Parts: sequence; C-alpha cells; structure tokens
Amino acid sequence: MIDWMARIPAIVWAFCLVSFALVMDRWIPIAHGVVCQACGAILFLLGLGTSSWAWLLLARHHCLGLPTDAPPRLVQEGPFRWSRNPMYLGTLAIMMAFPFWTGSAYFWLACVLYFAIVGECHIPLEEATLRERFGMAFDSYCQRVRRWL
Repeated sequence: MIDWMARIPAIVWAFCLVSFALVMDRWIPIAHGVVCQACGAILFLLGLGTSSWAWLLLARHHCLGLPTDAPPRLVQEGPFRWSRNPMYLGTLAIMMAFPFWTGSAYFWLACVLYFAIVGECHIPLEEATLRERFGMAFDSYCQRVRRWL
C-alpha cells in the first residue's frame, strides 16, 4: 500500500487533503475568530518562508529533481540546519494555517494525514537515496539534525 502512495508527490497529497477539508467545511462549518485568523496568517507566512528558502537553496546547489534522484551535494545550511525536511515542514505549516483561518477541524485531519503520508512514504525513500549517495556524511547529519524539528 505504501508503495503507490509514495509515487504521488507530497504536494499533490497536500492539495488533495486541503481540497477535501474545504469541501467538508462547506457542509459542516465551525465558527472561528480574529485571533485564530491571525495565528493562521503567521503559520502560513512561516511555512511559505521556510519552504521557499529551502527550495532556493536546493536550486542554488542544483539539487532539485525527483525526490529519489541522488543530488550532487548534501545541503546542510539555511533551514536544513534545524530540519532535514524543511520543504515538507513548510508545507505542513501552510496546511496548519487553514484550520485557524476557517475554524474547521477537517483541516486538522488533512494535516495529520499529510504528516503520516510524508513521514511513512516519502521521507524514508528520500533518506535511503541520500544514505546511499552520501553514506556516513548523511548518517552524521541525521544524528545532528532532526527529521522535522
């Protein structure tokens, strides 16, 4: 089961899960306030900033491509100093903004599912590729830097 889930890009999973939550929220809306909306805006901006920063660093080092492609370099700077997966973390933060904006619990479900799919399907494949390519350097990086935060 996990194999087919890993073939679908994580950003597609995020889009589908948020779309599902939007549909469910239309059927059963939940009230929310201004403070929650402000928290959502902060999460959204933090997530967008983290993902963008990580993407720009990977692009600068020519490390963009399929997640299972061996990159030419192990990037350990910028947001990669405190998270091995800042792009996934940023996407999760963006997704976490939606329940604050809408007040809908369905978005929390989408966040949990995204976290599970990425953590169980995508990250293990990527880490296996990095471990094969960089060996002990990647193992050392894993000991210093947590998977998420």
